[in-house]
Amino acid sequence: MKNIKCYKCGAIFAVPDDTMETVCKVCGAQLRLAPPSPAPVQAPAFSPAPTPAPAPMPVAPGAAPAPRAYSPAAASLFDPNIPSYFDGKLGQYIGLSIVCFLQALFTLGIGIPWVIIKKKKWVFKHTIIRGQRLKLTARGSQLIGNYIKWFLLTCITFGIYGLWVPIKYQQWYASHLEFDGDPLPPYELPKKVQQQMQKEKEKEARRAQKEMEKAAKK
Repeated sequence: MKNIKCYKCGAIFAVPDDTMETVCKVCGAQLRLAPPSPAPVQAPAFSPAPTPAPAPMPVAPGAAPAPRAYSPAAASLFDPNIPSYFDGKLGQYIGLSIVCFLQALFTLGIGIPWVIIKKKKWVFKHTIIRGQRLKLTARGSQLIGNYIKWFLLTCITFGIYGLWVPIKYQQWYASHLEFDGDPLPPYELPKKVQQQMQKEKEKEARRAQKEMEKAAKK
């Protein structure tokens, strides 16, 4: 037996399981029952054979590891509001200045382009822009080659090309700048930078709260 409900009066009464049509015992409405749905056929369980893990590539002894690729997806996980800062130390700067002075002195001024590049590399190495450390890939030999080219062009144009030399100088530096590795995660930033980020977040939260209060008053 199974219970059915009349669609007209809502009465519930029992009928045999194989009943297809019947009449409501309360209001006399004609009731047609849907045939029972067949039981679903279950497919046999199939467990694929486990795929063997690929064997590690052999590494030649003494070979350098492959460089880590830059991952934009990983960079997007970091806070975009990381401030830019410089983490060079005074002791490092004094030591670098002494080395550069001795290099220029013992080379009788010929090593000045290499000295300039060495100082620039130190500056960019300790410059972090939005969590990314910079790197200068230029060499002193490239700089001295540009000095010779700019000098000759200035002489040929009777000094007119000298007006463009400062611009060419900065363009040359910019073309040799790149990011050094992946962005730094926030927990590796200096404590002062983390405190600055926290203060900026608190300011943004207070500003948003004031805007919400103004909108509520309107």
